[in-house]
Amino acid sequence: MSAHQHRDFSRVQNLTKREIEVARLAAAGLSNKQIAETLVISLNTVDSHMNNIFSKLGISSRGELKTLEQFADNGKNPHPSPPPPETARAGEGEEAEQR
Repeated sequence: MSAHQHRDFSRVQNLTKREIEVARLAAAGLSNKQIAETLVISLNTVDSHMNNIFSKLGISSRGELKTLEQFADNGKNPHPSPPPPETARAGEGEEAEQR
């Protein structure tokens, strides 16, 4: 591992558990609003976490975050990103099964 890669990994380790959750969801493509709904926290809290994440990692975009998150997980993410929101409305699955 190069010194640059080691430095990037150590910055990711500086994130809190919640910041890591938020970062993974953001890297997976969820909007701040979707992250707030997923984690049942306010949008302002997500905004605050995102500012902290960017500051701690020394980045300025979600694209950079995605690159760092993929590197940090190195394919061994014990908490994979959630699947995209389902497009089916409530009850449609039950009706389809009954047909």
